[in-house]
Amino acid sequence: MLILVSLVVRLAVYFLLPPSADLNKYQNSGPLYYSALTEHFADYLAFSTNIPPGTFIVHAAVLNIVDLETATSARIFLMLVSILDVIGIVLLFRSALRIGANKKFAFIISCIFSIALVSFEIWRDGMHYDHLTFVLTSLFAWSLVKAIQDESNLLNALWVGIAAALLVSQSAANAAIAPFSIVLIFALLYLPRKQFRKMLAALAISISLPLVLMVIIGRKNAAETNESLTSNKAGPAMMMVVQRAYGYDVAAVRSIMQRGGAPGWYLWAYDHATPSVDYNTLQPFTATIPLSQAFGICFFAKQATGYWNFDFNPLIGYLSANGPKKLLPVVKADAADAVYKPYRFSGFSSELSPRWIGVYGSVSKKIYFKALQDNPWGMLKAFAKQQSVFGICGPLFMYNVSQSKPNFLARGALRTMKEKLPLHLLIEPAALVFAGVALFVYILSLGAIPFALIRSVKNKSRRLFYLQHPFVLLSIPVVCIAVVYSCLVGGENDRYFMQATPYILIMACYLTVLFKRYIRKFPILQQFI
Repeated sequence: MLILVSLVVRLAVYFLLPPSADLNKYQNSGPLYYSALTEHFADYLAFSTNIPPGTFIVHAAVLNIVDLETATSARIFLMLVSILDVIGIVLLFRSALRIGANKKFAFIISCIFSIALVSFEIWRDGMHYDHLTFVLTSLFAWSLVKAIQDESNLLNALWVGIAAALLVSQSAANAAIAPFSIVLIFALLYLPRKQFRKMLAALAISISLPLVLMVIIGRKNAAETNESLTSNKAGPAMMMVVQRAYGYDVAAVRSIMQRGGAPGWYLWAYDHATPSVDYNTLQPFTATIPLSQAFGICFFAKQATGYWNFDFNPLIGYLSANGPKKLLPVVKADAADAVYKPYRFSGFSSELSPRWIGVYGSVSKKIYFKALQDNPWGMLKAFAKQQSVFGICGPLFMYNVSQSKPNFLARGALRTMKEKLPLHLLIEPAALVFAGVALFVYILSLGAIPFALIRSVKNKSRRLFYLQHPFVLLSIPVVCIAVVYSCLVGGENDRYFMQATPYILIMACYLTVLFKRYIRKFPILQQFI
């Protein structure tokens, strides 16, 4: 029934959607992206350091079956994401039942979430890389539940390892979140019983695959740039946190750069950050200057003078005169690619694709840790502000992307269509209901681990009950996601909440178990259960 409800709503919305936009309207699906994934796939995959390769592999598989015009006009990616999301929702529903959730309540919550998720799928026609993150996170959550419920079966640890590897191959942040969650969950499962050998065996089985994949992707990226992580955006994302900590005061940020040992070329790039140019008005987007400063984007041309609007000549001129000479080949290679291999810069955020971004970001990491030392209070305030966006606006993201105009609950117009969504009278209320449930569960998840630790200390005879409670264990990846996106990533934190929703859905379905357990203390209320 859950599958039927999910598919019927999606089919109705699909056939009621207006015609898809012209090919030129799709930033990451134009002819160059098609060429990159079909004619130059090996070279494109080796060069790309912007995001892990998983999304490109899936998109290439689709575009090698159907041509680009068919893929966009028929919304093939939206169809694919919709099917994958239904699979993910079913996995989450079964996971909730496995840990003892009430079937009827779990069905209702899952249906509400499934309907609300349609707005996220339609956002950018299902072509954003985070669309694939949801189903892979759902698979990972399902594997964790299997391991939690039957920790004695080491085959479940293998499922965790496979799911984690798939997630790491597609999501850069989960290169930290998934392994760290595995370690903490398995530690709480085995250490209280002093089952050290089992814990080591389970960790070896579950961690090996994602770690090996991280090393492979990191080595590939290091061959092109200074970044040895799974994405070249790590350093710039951390720099955005520093900017927020100093209130976007250019002089103050520049001062911490100098105290952090930033070289002259880094300061020059920061001082000469350039905004992109609107091809319709030919006017620069000056509001994006802080973003350009954080990412070292000093190569946007002053005018729309080419497909990518890139001009590396000022940077090349500075490095030629002032050095270091070792960076010249890197920037010249980027300049040559913009002319002779422009397909390399196609896909997601072309301005973040050059090798230069990773080189610049490698210095940003050092500045981040210097800011922690020099301005801990400011950094803590930045973490708190980002956490508020993540925790309060994040649950509303699915509602936000269903709105064509900003309103009291929607922070900005994120929709890719100007019209109201088909079935918006069903989708928008579902998004709001789930937002309320998600916020409530999220707040509970933040307190679950401290609560379990305190209760286990006070009641040693029931220590295992508190430490190994499914709600507590599933709160671990939620907290890890919150920490990463509050402390290490300084932007779009409401969108990143979508990565926590798979765990939150399972925990929301499980709330009836907790409610019934604690309601026994109040016999007068039991008659209503």
